[in-house]
Amino acid sequence: MFRGHRTGIVVVITALKIEYEAVRCLMTNVHERTGTDVFTTGELADSGRRIALVESGMYNVTAAARTQEAIDRFSPVAILLVGVAGGLRDDIRIGDVVVGTKIYALHPGKEDDSGVRTRLESLKPNENLRQSAANVDGDGTWSATLSMRPTVHFKPIVSGDRVLNSRHSESARLIAENFSDAYAIDLESYGVAEAAHLKGVPALTVRGISDLADGNKRPATDVVDQPLAAANAAQFAAAVIAGFVSVLPRPKIPPDDGVLAVMADLAQAVHVKWTGIQRRRAVDPRTPMAVRWTASGGRTGRFKDIGGFFAQAPDHRLVIRGGPGSGKTTMAGELVLDVLERRAPEDSVPVLFSLGTWDPTKQTLHQWLVDELHRSHPGLGARLPSRLGERRTIAEALVHAGSIFPVLDGFESIPPPVRVAAVAAINRLQNGCSVVLTSRTSAYDELGSDEKLSGAEEIVLEPLRPDDVADYLSGDRWRKVRSALIDTPGSKLAEALDSPLMAWLAREVHDVQRRHPDELYARSTEDVSVQDIKKGLVDAFIEAAYPEYPVDRHAGAPVGNWKARQTRRWLRFLASKVRRDAIEWWRLDATVPGLAVLCRFLVGATLGFGMGTAMTDVTAGLVTAVILGALAASERFLRFAGVGDLSTPHTFRFGREELKRDLGSMMLTLLIGTAGFALLLFGFFVGVGGSWRNFAVVAVAVTSMIAGLVLLGWLFLHGRKSKSATVTTIDVSHAISPSSTLRDDRNVAVIGLATFLVLLVPVGLFTIGFASAVPLAGGFGLAFFFGSAYFRFCVARVVLAAGGRLPWRLMTFLRDAADRHMMQQVGAVHQFRHDLMRERLRG
Repeated sequence: MFRGHRTGIVVVITALKIEYEAVRCLMTNVHERTGTDVFTTGELADSGRRIALVESGMYNVTAAARTQEAIDRFSPVAILLVGVAGGLRDDIRIGDVVVGTKIYALHPGKEDDSGVRTRLESLKPNENLRQSAANVDGDGTWSATLSMRPTVHFKPIVSGDRVLNSRHSESARLIAENFSDAYAIDLESYGVAEAAHLKGVPALTVRGISDLADGNKRPATDVVDQPLAAANAAQFAAAVIAGFVSVLPRPKIPPDDGVLAVMADLAQAVHVKWTGIQRRRAVDPRTPMAVRWTASGGRTGRFKDIGGFFAQAPDHRLVIRGGPGSGKTTMAGELVLDVLERRAPEDSVPVLFSLGTWDPTKQTLHQWLVDELHRSHPGLGARLPSRLGERRTIAEALVHAGSIFPVLDGFESIPPPVRVAAVAAINRLQNGCSVVLTSRTSAYDELGSDEKLSGAEEIVLEPLRPDDVADYLSGDRWRKVRSALIDTPGSKLAEALDSPLMAWLAREVHDVQRRHPDELYARSTEDVSVQDIKKGLVDAFIEAAYPEYPVDRHAGAPVGNWKARQTRRWLRFLASKVRRDAIEWWRLDATVPGLAVLCRFLVGATLGFGMGTAMTDVTAGLVTAVILGALAASERFLRFAGVGDLSTPHTFRFGREELKRDLGSMMLTLLIGTAGFALLLFGFFVGVGGSWRNFAVVAVAVTSMIAGLVLLGWLFLHGRKSKSATVTTIDVSHAISPSSTLRDDRNVAVIGLATFLVLLVPVGLFTIGFASAVPLAGGFGLAFFFGSAYFRFCVARVVLAAGGRLPWRLMTFLRDAADRHMMQQVGAVHQFRHDLMRERLRG
């Protein structure tokens, strides 16, 4: 049984359908309620907190009963009653939120000549919950995504047994006389509060004001006002839950061996990736750049000191600020490697995420982290069984458990209007979660003091000192440049070369590409700005990498013969149309509008045509093709049908060496057995006087059918026994190169097509006839082939190359670009070497 004290589950009680839906839309990883189970369980999407949601129905009695049931089942750490209420004061507005500091019971106790008198009963909320609500209100970020910020009132609430819609009724008089400090009235608060109080469970009431209990409440106004009030209450309650649960003591539950193995594999993949990146970025290890940083407390350090500084940070939260090209991403990568070197097996795994793909207005931080892990580490997309019925992926489980340490790179890439909401979402990460954020100084400084990353240390990457740049640019050829840097440290040249990227570009252009550094010095003495010098260096690097005319190249230089004008057009397309952080060949179809839909349609259409034609005729096949093609083209239908991610490339993989060994011996046995069966069949035909032609047809059909069925059955049973798969998605984080993943996916697609033809055609000849067997086998085989990432890549490449937007030999071009230092290969993807190059190419 799932228990709340162990996992921090919070029960949310709602009375009305509209209140239930307001909370439900904030949840993810949901296990929906059924006819026998009234509770919906899942996570709050913005914070990952576990909640159980129930629609209790109206009135205190029914709400109390549901509260009791929830406590018995979940043992929750807290209970929140969330929904709408009527306002009782003139200084309250529709949409405002009232947090109950007292819950009054409106129970008529006695009636005499003086009228009806009520019993004075009240309950107070849990102080920790109330304080959490006060903190949320003080922070103010909970309403960042709302069109208007409601006022939050911390005031008493009256709970009665009838809807109040008058300021002059008997109930209104009782409230005015006995509960003059109350701000809202509802029908369920006291029942929930009393049931929670009797069981010792913290409880809080959060109400959105949907009417003013003044006679103006009517169905026409409820249609507008109730959804607004319910949504505001739900949003505020979600923030309260995040803040309250984060301060609860959480017992350390050691991960089991399976989780530790997954975390170890992920840590190894991240280490291999960043070791390679850092090695490629160290152009000349003998003369490293002296990158310095200064912390907010005054401490200073150099590149290699960042790991020790972070380890001493009290909350393990850090913001790395600096200008363009100052080395923020490189330093974040160095920190990732240092943390990996220090981590214990049960510690969270640092993973760097590029923030340019996150839209905080459309996706919560937890959902985005999970999606990015699925994309970069497809093996983490495998689903796990759950005690609550829903099936989480490994990535979801790791993010929810705090086993992922997010290193968030490129805060400046988030649009300015939503940066405050983005930081608020990061701040809501569960208590104790390490986090690192990199940002350009200007973007982070635009935030107010109360809008920045809470509890974080800050370091600023200092510009390179002119004498450090002079040491880096060694050699007699650099004499004029070095003299200018040292003699006039405030010059335009010194300012232009004050970042690691610019210093490296200067040396790459004038040393490696054999242009004389005096050109750079002469350029700096002209009437140009610092930005013009920087842009000139980037342009010169691109020009030197792809010259207009053939040049003699040094040994080991790239040998690709690409025309400069075409090359720049291709690079501009890649810089502007492909994902920000990676060029993934298996997602190239996303750059061609409608191509992904067309390929999915082809999968469904070929499958439908084959099945329909085999069962009836060509006409039925065409009709079935249109129907299945339309269904397959819909991503929503594929998700509903449980079809996994079709975009990720696949490979043949055997989980154990013994599977390979057993498969070899089994194939030998199968070959001998089928040959013996063919001889027996030959003897039978000779004995009955059958023709050679009939013997050949029957022998091929029967032996192929038996061999195929035995092979497939063996693979299925062996796969279940050894928990290994013969065809699986490629974990691109472990892939050697883009070419290897493309080759593996092509092999799976071609062998899959051939397998369907080889197995189904003989079986069909023996069972349903040639006219049905061929379309059936062809339909299944072509559907398998059309569904491959390799097929979509080929179609996209043809379309884009025919239009002149990319070269025909795309993979060769990307490898050549990496050799020329325009790009870098990171596992299965290519990336531009730096954002400034990509931005310059975009124009």
